[in-house]
Amino acid sequence: MNHKYFYVLRNVNSMAFVGAVFMAFCLLPAGEGYVWWFMWIAVPLYVSYLVSMSVISPDTVWYFSTSAVSVLIIIAVYMVVYLVRWRRSKKNIPGTTSELILEGLTTFDLAKGVE
Repeated sequence: MNHKYFYVLRNVNSMAFVGAVFMAFCLLPAGEGYVWWFMWIAVPLYVSYLVSMSVISPDTVWYFSTSAVSVLIIIAVYMVVYLVRWRRSKKNIPGTTSELILEGLTTFDLAKGVE
């Protein structure tokens, strides 16, 4: 396979594959359990994709070593996105009505702000 053709094929396929996995990750509901199951599925899929691309690669050793580094970078990016989503979900939790009543707002009208 021609080197130039392989690099174009690899770049386009990699962008599509990583983009699809990333978009699926962004659509997950916030929660630690979902992320870990997603990692158990996505990482072996990505590694199998890299192995299949390294089979047709002109330089297998170099491609496989750079691909292993890319797996580590992608995992780090996913963890940062997970942390940001997790922090954002913690801020959006409204207080319950029992907490509002305990704060001194004895009726629902006062809790809602209606006087």
